[in-house]
Amino acid sequence: MTRIISTAFAAVIVVGLTAQIGYGQCAFEHPEKAKKFQVALTQSMFPCGVASGGGPPNATTEDGIDACGPPETFNEVAGTPDDGWQWNSKSKGTLLLKTAKKDQSGLGLDGDTDTDGGADNPADIGDVQVRLKLSNIVDQTGLLANGSGILTILVRATYRDRLNGELTPIDIPLLLTFDLVNGKTTLKSSANFPLDTLSGVAPLPRCASLEIIGIQVLDANGNSFAAPGLFLARL
Repeated sequence: MTRIISTAFAAVIVVGLTAQIGYGQCAFEHPEKAKKFQVALTQSMFPCGVASGGGPPNATTEDGIDACGPPETFNEVAGTPDDGWQWNSKSKGTLLLKTAKKDQSGLGLDGDTDTDGGADNPADIGDVQVRLKLSNIVDQTGLLANGSGILTILVRATYRDRLNGELTPIDIPLLLTFDLVNGKTTLKSSANFPLDTLSGVAPLPRCASLEIIGIQVLDANGNSFAAPGLFLARL
């Protein structure tokens, strides 16, 4: 059975990207600048503990903390299908989010909030560039992996809505598909692309603050494969 972490991500990351425009200030609290968010990716592990959506503990750490062993990936919990993705000693993954003053989606968005195609306020539109890179990802047979994956980014946005002023809407999931070919991919997209094509949400205004609540990369079977993190290499 395929296991996917829900939008209540296992690890909550609260960081932000902000964008401002010269002809109006954002009245809500925000830093002077927060233009770039870049992280390394590491293996998503199946959590321990029923409260976290995992299995019951069957061990303890040296400090007496409940634990589960041996560790399992989401792919292993799903039965280890042959086309499931895994890391090897040469695998790498990074994600870059960077604010942009203009729309980067390629959809011709203009900041309009209706469907007439007009440009009500073409200057009031911003975006976030999305760059995902994976390399040397292999399948369960040890060969370079192939298949379609999904990058998921859960965003809590606060912005100056074009109709109703400053608001914090419900958390918005951004879903971007990509193809892994011979173990690698370079996804280049933007936040406005999934907002418009998948959610029917207007493009981001340039007075906006985006908290990154959670990030996951799902493999070809929909299993959580990668998440932001660090690996402490053995000396």
